[in-house]
Order: sequence, then C-alpha cells, then structure tokens
Amino acid sequence: MNADKNQLIFLGSVCLIILIMGFFFGSFYQKEKSVYRFENLENLLATLNSDVVPSIVSFGKVKEIDGKKIIVSFNDSVITIEVNENTSIYKMDNGQKEINFDEILVGDELSAKIKINSEKEFFEAESIVFFNKN
Repeated sequence: MNADKNQLIFLGSVCLIILIMGFFFGSFYQKEKSVYRFENLENLLATLNSDVVPSIVSFGKVKEIDGKKIIVSFNDSVITIEVNENTSIYKMDNGQKEINFDEILVGDELSAKIKINSEKEFFEAESIVFFNKN
C-alpha cells in the first residue's frame, strides 16, 4: 500500500511538472508568434490607406451634418466622414437611386465606403448608401 501511495505521488508530481512546463512554453510560444503590430499611428494610417485595404465600411445613423461633413453614430461610437464631389450617394428605395447631398437628413441610416484621405487627416466617403428616410 505504501508503494502504491508513492507511485501515486510520483505520478501526480510528474503531471504537475508537465502542466507547469506546458503553461510556460505555451506562454513563450504566444509571445514569439509572428503577429503584425502597428508600432505607431503613422504605420496604421499608411496600411489603412494602402492598396491592400481598398476601403473601410462605416455603418450608423446620421447624427449631424456640418457643411460637407456627416457625423455618423452607432451605439456610443461616432465618426466624421467628409463628402466631396467624387462621392456617390444612393438611397435604397425600391431599388437603388442616386440622390443629392442636400437630401440627407439627420437620423438616416447609412453604410459608407470610406478611405483615409491622402494627407491622412480625415475619412472621406467614396460612396454612401442610405437605407431609409425619417
């Protein structure tokens, strides 16, 4: 019986050591894993403005319109999107039809295909699709 107890303690100790080593090596592997990290904001902006990321999509409701800027909100998040002469604006109403900027109303739901402008100062809309009007 004493030999069985010693074997059980030995087996338990070996399992504990293997578990600790697995945790240690697993943590080390995670840290050494090749993950692309942005070292600074400039790298992030350059990547988001590259050909690898053709566009970013923003979704929400029009919170405010300020000149040619649309402030879009979704839950507690807010983004400002600038509209220019090249922006295509559409409304989904029994199909898709093109509309003018002045037809946009606060409260409208939208999905905007956006890009960071070349000076990396703001988001500009490439196209906007509105889903409903107030």
